Amino acid sequence: MLTKISLIFMAMMGAGCGAQQTSLELLQPALLADSEPQSRSEVQRVVSEAMGGIEIHLSPNVFLENSLLVFDKTPRQMRLIGRDMGRPIKFKLFWEGDRCWLARLPDGPRWALEAKCVPAGQD
Repeated sequence: MLTKISLIFMAMMGAGCGAQQTSLELLQPALLADSEPQSRSEVQRVVSEAMGGIEIHLSPNVFLENSLLVFDKTPRQMRLIGRDMGRPIKFKLFWEGDRCWLARLPDGPRWALEAKCVPAGQD
């Protein structure tokens, strides 16, 4: 009986994870509609908060040419020689109707943005 309950629980967990991933897959990749300082400032604030409030500096053309933003750890951030640098942190800009969304990949939270965006071509 316990095995049956465990299997049902595992199936439900897998279905829930797949549903969240699928919902992101259904959204259209996006680019910022303009290079206004307010748009870039909002993106910078949201990404900083998503990464625990650390100070970040984004390029002036962030999300103007590509819907993906990737943060790699640099060797300066490694405290021990040979330390595993880990996986890069990725964010993607999405468009749904008239709303712009920023999502942490692969299945992290999403944030609605006030910034305007447009559908992107395939990256």
